[in-house]
Amino acid sequence: MGKILTVVDPGKYALKSIAVIQDRHLSESFRSKMLENTMDMEAQGKSYGVEYEGKKYIIGEQGEEQNYDVSKTNLLHKLLTYVAISQLSPNDSIIQLVLTCPVSIYKNKTLRDEYKNFIMNNGNFNININGKDYHYEFENILVMPEDYGTVYMYPDYFRKKRTALIGVGGLNMNLEIINDLAPEISSMFTVNHGGYELETNIVNEFNSQFGVNIDYKNIPYIIKDGGLKIKGEIITESVEILDNVIRKFINKIIQEIKQNGHNLDMIDVVFVGGTSLFIKKQIKSIIPHATVIDDAQWVAIEGALKVGEIKYGTTKDNPC
Repeated sequence: MGKILTVVDPGKYALKSIAVIQDRHLSESFRSKMLENTMDMEAQGKSYGVEYEGKKYIIGEQGEEQNYDVSKTNLLHKLLTYVAISQLSPNDSIIQLVLTCPVSIYKNKTLRDEYKNFIMNNGNFNININGKDYHYEFENILVMPEDYGTVYMYPDYFRKKRTALIGVGGLNMNLEIINDLAPEISSMFTVNHGGYELETNIVNEFNSQFGVNIDYKNIPYIIKDGGLKIKGEIITESVEILDNVIRKFINKIIQEIKQNGHNLDMIDVVFVGGTSLFIKKQIKSIIPHATVIDDAQWVAIEGALKVGEIKYGTTKDNPC
């Protein structure tokens, strides 16, 4: 059995994972959804038929249950992690795992250890995916705060200065103040203020203003188009409404940070997370000195891989 370095970020909207196989970086991403498969249906599309501890599930796009709890010690996140490992790493491998979590969990040792031990599963796991049996052993698990990997990818944004690192994901917003590359633990906090809330606000506002029934799946395209399209034409009034909803969302982020004792006017600001890309224009308008990382969806997990390479001895090259 070979040792495989693997990074897993089981986010509330989607899981992202990277593994290093013979110096090649392989990646995997799928929706963070689960369905107990009591009807024994075959998984379709970007979904996986899973059998674990005597029960059957569908994980991925076809799933229906999503978990909106900040806690990671739940079956969904365990299965997400195990499926990701199976899709990237050869069967019967020894896994050197880097696992990310919200900063509110990371700064609490009891919660951090609980999460690590929950995924560690006494050092190994067995799972059946799409009819094939898999077995893996864990050498160790390193738990990292979400978004901190960004520091390892773009150290110049954080070196010899204090920088607010803001991660806006599907459910959570994380804040970490980075002081000359090192996180200030006391500054870390997580709030339920992410992409889901923004989507809900947009849907509610448009439904109220225009009396239409908007599918949540259309929201990314509405944001990209800059307004609501009906019969192929953007409704003029919707442009300002959309912009105002996004601005309120960003201003709420600023207020949350102020309430936790930090003034973004006084420090550099870096945004990461998939949601930040959708609202980059408004972020730059409201916080002109902010940087929105172009590869915001993957930058933190790529950086976590660098941390794993250092931790597990694959490389001694520490950009920080």
